[in-house]
Amino acid sequence: EAFPVMANISDEDEVHKEWPSPYQFNHCVIAIPFVDELGLSGMVNDSIIGDVLIFDPTSKYTPIGSLPRYLHGKNVLLNHKKVESLTVLPVEKSGDSEEERDISVHLDIDGTIHGSILIESSGHAASYLRELCFGQSDRRLRMTMRNWIAVGAARTEIEGVKFEDDFENDRFLLEIRFLSLFYGQRVAGENRIVLKPIFLGRHRDQGILAGGANRPPAYISRAKTLQERIRYEWGEGLDVEILMKPLQVTSSFARYGFSILTENSRFIEFQREWSSDFEYVSPRRYTEVVAFYDEVSRIDRGAIVLKLK
Repeated sequence: EAFPVMANISDEDEVHKEWPSPYQFNHCVIAIPFVDELGLSGMVNDSIIGDVLIFDPTSKYTPIGSLPRYLHGKNVLLNHKKVESLTVLPVEKSGDSEEERDISVHLDIDGTIHGSILIESSGHAASYLRELCFGQSDRRLRMTMRNWIAVGAARTEIEGVKFEDDFENDRFLLEIRFLSLFYGQRVAGENRIVLKPIFLGRHRDQGILAGGANRPPAYISRAKTLQERIRYEWGEGLDVEILMKPLQVTSSFARYGFSILTENSRFIEFQREWSSDFEYVSPRRYTEVVAFYDEVSRIDRGAIVLKLK
């Protein structure tokens, strides 16, 4: 038999066990006694009542079995006659948010690029894209996609957006077809094109700064796994002259890598990988956060040079 669970889902507030008051809570979800054989992220083991599945029926973009991101790590009250203390919900793991991107790009002789971005996601990454796609009109969605790509490739036009939701299995597929005019820069007076291979940014759920009356400001690293393959191809008349070097960056809360998978006279394929853990990074470690992201940004801004024959 299911029973209610009281929670506080505000970023700036916490529930303190020393102050037993209903005014600490602002949200209610449900707990369902359940035997888990799938390793669901919404499962909690209570020492008194056993295994229960936490489910938020108000989160329409999160399927049952998954825990919405705003509930991870929260102190909650299981409203059950045998429970007399708070229960801590599990923190998110990198496997709770996974995203794979396959980007295929054709480079024209004038530097224009056009191609497709295929994104397959699960967990929190799927919930984020699900809300993004279902929560706005087609026109607004195309504008959102254009603005996302245009951060790296300014003169972008969206030629098509398609998505497919496998809600029951928590998989979401998004495909974007795009055109970016003169993205590769012709070097004045030289027969060369300078091209930054990475133009697509990471989503906003990578990490946030948060604080409040009861907690000093801290960087919250979000748990996520991202793998991205980028393939550039071109016709005759271009040769790779200068390549970026493979690099790895590691911190206590995240890891980032950039590598070259394949290179020949007609195409080149890159890969970048991101893996981060859920962690509160205290203010005294801000220098570590800044240093990590500075190095990641330096890699993302790297360029290759192609020479016109």
